[in-house]
Amino acid sequence: MKGIFPAKNCVSCTDRPSLTGGVICLSLVLLFRLLVVAFHPPATDAVSDALRHWINAQDTLGLTPTANWDPPLYQIYLAVIQKLSGGLPALVTWFAALLSAGMVLSWGYALSRLLPLPTALYGASVFGLIPEWVGLYSFHLNETLFLVLLGCSLGASFECVQRKTLRSFVFAFFLWLGTALTRGIGLPLMIVSVLWMAAHLPRRQWMLGSLLVCALSAPLLVPLTVRGYNSYRVLHPFGSSRGNEIMARTGALTQKLILVRDGAEWIFFFDSARGSPHPLAPLSQYETIREGQVEAIIDLSNRQYKEWVNRPFADPIQALTLLGDDTLFTLFGVPWPYVSDGPSYAQLGWYSRWLWGLLFCLLPWILWTRKPLFPEERLLLWLILTWMTVQLGGLFVPGQSRYRLPFEVLSLVTLCSVMLRQRSVTTTLARSDSEPATDTQDTPDPGEDDVPQSTREGNKQ
Repeated sequence: MKGIFPAKNCVSCTDRPSLTGGVICLSLVLLFRLLVVAFHPPATDAVSDALRHWINAQDTLGLTPTANWDPPLYQIYLAVIQKLSGGLPALVTWFAALLSAGMVLSWGYALSRLLPLPTALYGASVFGLIPEWVGLYSFHLNETLFLVLLGCSLGASFECVQRKTLRSFVFAFFLWLGTALTRGIGLPLMIVSVLWMAAHLPRRQWMLGSLLVCALSAPLLVPLTVRGYNSYRVLHPFGSSRGNEIMARTGALTQKLILVRDGAEWIFFFDSARGSPHPLAPLSQYETIREGQVEAIIDLSNRQYKEWVNRPFADPIQALTLLGDDTLFTLFGVPWPYVSDGPSYAQLGWYSRWLWGLLFCLLPWILWTRKPLFPEERLLLWLILTWMTVQLGGLFVPGQSRYRLPFEVLSLVTLCSVMLRQRSVTTTLARSDSEPATDTQDTPDPGEDDVPQSTREGNKQ
């Protein structure tokens, strides 16, 4: 387990959870998740998004507009699974189960950069039992791969902040790049994390690291950017969310989207994908203020972009009311489809969903009582604020509880860190902020002053 969860701040103390118990607990949780996927395997035609991903993977990075709609990495991943499984349902289920287990391990890795190893193992076990995150892996949704990569990226970012080495920066950058190429929300999270890591590196290293990651990523990103411009006239490789934005800004509940290109036509129907019409039930029977259908035509012929929408965009007053409505459904809604239509255990998410709205309200107070924050905790805070800005700060996408996933995992990691990490304000925190480590020396860990002198000398030897 040490190879998976490298916990450099782990010390032997009788009052800490035992490593053996943590390994056993995590193993049982992994077995449980494998069995859930085995008894409720993902179906390619269960929901519209899963069907679209499955069809696009059969013609990987094809020429149709839908093939370039989403960021490309999940499509490539699913194409590999189709080839390795030969389309056999049992093998497809096996790979989905492995991805479900990988989600727990990735967040265990992130926790191990903040907490002692036994505590991180128990924390990862708790993560593995969250109903929403269990049911998610019974569907072919790009959030499944996104959660795995987000946990790995966050753990690598913590390690870069602690080690301050060029190697850790480059490694974390490419993990974040994979995250951004899986879901659109990964791009702003990646930008914030890369800037934060660069700020903690010596000047020479971050300059060299910036040149290195640009040189290594350009052969991949340039062709994908050209494909993105050829498909949707966007100068980036992260797909197009214009359809979501049109539905969000017009206040529509459903959408008919028509894509036209050189005589060919594709017609799609979408709704806001909300698992329940009453996000605050049983406390309230509040229903959405969104109504009606918007029809949009996007003409991509002759390498041009023309758009026609049959409803006006919301004015500032209407936009504020729509933002309030979307916020309620994002924070308190029932996730669709992996809770509303998921396995029996995942349907416990009808009740556990209240945790996220409550945590959203209480997290500022919790952070205030535990200040000053460690550098990793401040990074988490910036990531949460970035998610809030993108998801709740503008009409970029209609409010859906599926879009709450980044906040769920980031806020839970933040809560674990601020409640379980030892505070050593006068020594460790000051050194972490004001005395950057050299290339070969790690930043002192929180709680190092509590380690016996003999233990520290033994580690140095």
